[in-house]
Amino acid sequence: DQQGTLLQRYPYTIKQTLEPSATYLTNKILQEVMREGTGRSAYQQLPRDLQLAGKTGTTNDLKDSWFAGYTGDYLAVFWVGRDDNKPAGVTGASGALKLWTALMKQVATQPVLLSMPDGVELVWIDELTGLKANELCEGVVAYPFIRGSGPTENAPCVETTVNKAKVWLNDFIEDNF
Repeated sequence: DQQGTLLQRYPYTIKQTLEPSATYLTNKILQEVMREGTGRSAYQQLPRDLQLAGKTGTTNDLKDSWFAGYTGDYLAVFWVGRDDNKPAGVTGASGALKLWTALMKQVATQPVLLSMPDGVELVWIDELTGLKANELCEGVVAYPFIRGSGPTENAPCVETTVNKAKVWLNDFIEDNF
């Protein structure tokens, strides 16, 4: 109620129904939306260490703008649109995300912390080709994959003489020092 008194509570039981690896990848993708995608403007007002997760949405003809997102302590969904189904004139990022960000600026304090489950592995990916690489190639990023589902074909950088020399030298240093 308005005084904060609990009115009623319903018992619940927790049952895991989704694979932890699929859930982890979904959360990582939603964090990527906020870091690099359509949700990135939220970080103009919120600290990056919140590790936000979310997804923007816009229907055809700009009729609906929505955003669903969460921090470690709050989840909220915003919709912006018109009752007469005419265009609202805003996208998910320019409408609903701005409202969500304003709310989270006032209440959010906990980051989204993810623990990589056993069924997930990091694979170095060449961003230009989307092929498997290693950390010694230039322009690579480590992406999570369900174990065994990552690319198997090597990027051209893996086969270069320079890269092979770097791998040999790294292995030598690890084995001997």
